[in-house]
Amino acid sequence: MSYFTESIGFPSCDEKNTVHGEIYIPENGEPRGVIQITHGMIDHIGRYKNLVAYFTKEGFVVAGADHLGHGGTAASREDFGYFAERDGYSLVVRDAHTMNALLHERYPSLPVVLLGHSMGSFIARLYAVEYPESIDGLIIHGTAGKNPAAPFGILLWKIIALFRGKRYRSSFIASLANGGYNKHFDPSEGEGAWLTRDGSQVSDRATDPYTSFGFTLSGYNDLFKMLSLCNKK
Repeated sequence: MSYFTESIGFPSCDEKNTVHGEIYIPENGEPRGVIQITHGMIDHIGRYKNLVAYFTKEGFVVAGADHLGHGGTAASREDFGYFAERDGYSLVVRDAHTMNALLHERYPSLPVVLLGHSMGSFIARLYAVEYPESIDGLIIHGTAGKNPAAPFGILLWKIIALFRGKRYRSSFIASLANGGYNKHFDPSEGEGAWLTRDGSQVSDRATDPYTSFGFTLSGYNDLFKMLSLCNKK
C-alpha cells in the first residue's frame, strides 16, 4: 500500500446526518495535487481503492465522501438509497462543496480536480456549474445524456409515493431507471454485469452491505432530477 488513510466526518447540509469521508495520502514525497471523487449510485468511497492506489502512487492526494443514503453516511439500513425528504439532489452537491472546502483548507497550495463517476458524474457536473472557482479541473466518467423517461419517472414516482410512501423501494421504477441494461448479459454474470468487465467487481457488489440495496422512490426522484438538471444547456 502506497498511501495512508484518514477517516473524517462533517455535518451534512441536511442538518441531520454526519457525512463519512476518506482522505488517502501518498506515503512518499510531497503531493502534487488533490483528486476529489464523487462516487456512483449504490456505491461508496471505499470501493475506489484500485483508483486510489494508482493516483497516490502518482503523487496525488485522493479524497471522497459517502453521499447521503450511502455507505458510512447512512444512519441505518433503512436510510440506504434515501437522500432527504426534499431537495436531496441539491444537498449532495452542497455536501461535496463542504468536502472540497476542507481539502482546500488542508492543502491550500495544491490544485483540486473533481472526478465524478456515474451518478457521481451528475453531481460533479452540477457542482462545476455551481462552484466553478473551487476546482482546477473536472473529470467526468461514465456519465449519461438526456433520458426521455426521466419526466415520466418523476410523475410516476409521485403517484406511487402517494400510496406507498417516499421510502418505498419499487422494482418497476428501478427497471425504468436502469433501462434493462443487464438483459444483454448472461444471468450467470451477475446483476451488475453491465457496469464493468471486471467480474470480481460485480461479485463484490453482491456481498458488500453498502452496495446490496435498492433505491427508494425518493432517491430515484432525486436521481431523475440530477439527470435532467445536468443535461440542461
